[in-house]
Formats: sequence, structure tokens, C-alpha cells
Amino acid sequence: MTTLASSIAGWTKRGDVAYNVLMGAVTLLAVTGCGPAPPDGPRGLEEPVASLTEVLRIDGYAEDLVPIGAMAVRHDGTIAFIQPQDAQVRVFSAAGAPLAVLGQAGEGPGELRFPTQLAWVADTLRVFDARTRRFTWFSPAFELLRTEQALPATVGRTREGAVIVRTVAATGAFHLSSVDLQAGDTTHVVPLPAGINGGAEIGEDVFISLPFSNHARYVVAPDGERVVVVMPHVLADSAGSFDVTLAELDGDTLFHERYRFAAVPLTEKEARARIEERIAGEPVPADFRAIVEAGFRRQTVIPAVVPPFRSVLLGNDGTVWIEHHPRDGQRSYYVLGADGAPVGRLDLPDEAAVGAARRDRIWATVADGLGVQSVVVYDVVWGGG
Repeated sequence: MTTLASSIAGWTKRGDVAYNVLMGAVTLLAVTGCGPAPPDGPRGLEEPVASLTEVLRIDGYAEDLVPIGAMAVRHDGTIAFIQPQDAQVRVFSAAGAPLAVLGQAGEGPGELRFPTQLAWVADTLRVFDARTRRFTWFSPAFELLRTEQALPATVGRTREGAVIVRTVAATGAFHLSSVDLQAGDTTHVVPLPAGINGGAEIGEDVFISLPFSNHARYVVAPDGERVVVVMPHVLADSAGSFDVTLAELDGDTLFHERYRFAAVPLTEKEARARIEERIAGEPVPADFRAIVEAGFRRQTVIPAVVPPFRSVLLGNDGTVWIEHHPRDGQRSYYVLGADGAPVGRLDLPDEAAVGAARRDRIWATVADGLGVQSVVVYDVVWGGG
């Protein structure tokens, strides 16, 4: 019987939690589930390497794409992705045909300033704008349905419509809280590790993760039903480990496992060079560029070894995709099943990145030598198939 609270016990001292979000009291839930016991030793990740077959390409030149932000894939394969520099969302069919261009720069109905998240809710597309702090909904026919104001530190939304926010107690401990805007109360509080995300607030509730930050990360599923938390441990000179906890927002732990990784030394010169590359390629609106650059350069402590992960992605099928820092021209993802069992490793060139995934298919962005990105869909086969 495991809860997310017990899985994360020891990561942070929560203390007494007292919130007052809107006009409702927060209830700290300790909902029991049937998840596995905490790990008693790290698991290895030496599993089959995936082979990839390209099945679709949305060409960046032909479609006049700018650097691509968040991506979401509907159940029928329809692809939506953010174009932050244009303050727009582009939508393509599963066959790669253009379907819609949503939004434009501005703050009126249907307009966007800094879109950072998007999710399919059945056939409806929901876009979150971090600058205006609101949700914009588009119908299955890609017509504007409505806009809704969000709360500070919003990180997602549930299927039922509750807003998921990152809250902080007087003790400094972080939690995820599910806020029912109509009822005016807050429940489903999930504790998070101390130092979560290792990033920097850059204003207007916009949060960026700094490169090479050796801190815990969390990702909320687009449907708001699950959260994955990845926690690194103290690193030795040549080895280390990290914990992965996948849980439902009501607190039930789906799995909690520890994994080994081989630590690679990191020089400050290499780290600084990679940070500058990240700054140059970060897809943000022009009026946010200087703020983001300052936020990235704020990182003054460089770890002695490369941290075990750069980013975390939740697959559409419950899989967990853990991206390692690119090295020697290669970007690797270690993939875990919905039960925490290692599936294998997927390697891509450094100029490619997974935007959405399931076990047998990935939707990736791939840049050419000039930095122009295309969307490429690959079928994935693990080991011998």
C-alpha cells in the first residue's frame, strides 16, 4: 500500500501545511493504493536499443515553421504544436496535411502572447498562455470556444476542469494542488521534493529549467490525471542513481523505482558552451528573449558530473521517457513502461528531440544545419521487435 506521499518521504520535510487558495481550505490527501514498495536497490537500464523507421515528415521549409515548442497528439494521430515566436499553434492531420493555424500575437479572444502548454481533451484542443495566464479552448473544427483565466503557478488541468497549481507552504515545501474554480476549494495535494525542477522564475509565473541543474523534476500529464517525479541522488565519481515515481493526482502510486546510471565528468567550459547553445535554440517570443537569456545565465554552480537526466516526458500510453544530456552528437532517451520496467534506449541525433511519444511511435522535431525544424514521425521497434 503506497502513496506518493510515502514514496517521497524523506525527500522533503513537509511540516504543517496551511493554504488558502481562493476561499477554500486545502486538504492534504493520503490516499492509499496498491503500488509497489519503495525500491531496495537500483535497477539497470541496459536494455535493447530501439530501431526507427520514418513514416511521416512535415517539412519546416514547405510549411514555413519557426522553432517548435510543446507538442500534443490526438487519439486519431492529429498533431498540434506551438510556434512560440509567432504566438500560434499549428495543427496537421495524421497524414501531415495542414488543418489549422490557431491564434496570433495579442491578448484578445483567441490571441496568444506566450503559449507554453497544449493538450487534447477528447477532440478539443486546450492551450495555456503563460504570459496572460489563461486557457484558450478550440473546438474539433478548430474554432474558438472560450478563454478562461488561470491561477498563479498553473501547471495543468484535470479532465474534470480543475486547475492544477504549484503551491508552496510556509516551510518552503512544494505541492501540486487541484483547484476547483467553481466550488472554490482545493484538494488532491501531492508533495514534491525540495528544490524541485532546479529552475528559475523569470516573471509572469513563467518557469524555466536551467541546463545541468542536478535537481528533481516533475511533469504533469496533459490530461492532469498523472504526475511523474524524478529525483537524482548524491553522485559518486563514476556512478549514481535516480528515483522515478509515477502517481495519479489523487495520490495513488503506480510505481516507484530506483535506477543506476554511469556518471560522466563535466567541465565548466563544456557546460557553459552547452548553456549558450541552449539559449540560442530556446523557442521563445522576441519580447521574452532577454529575460530567458538572463535566467539561463543565472546558473552559477556547475556539477562535477553530467546529471542523470535533462528532461522527462510522459507518453500517451503511460510510458515514461527520460532524456539524458546530449553527448558526442547523440541524444538518448531511456524508456520505462507504465509499471516502471525498463523498455529500452532510444537514440537520436543531437539536433532531434522527442515531442510526443508512445511505446511504438514517436513524434520528433529535427533541425537541419541551418536550424530549421521539421516534425518527423517514426515507428519504433524494440530489440528484435
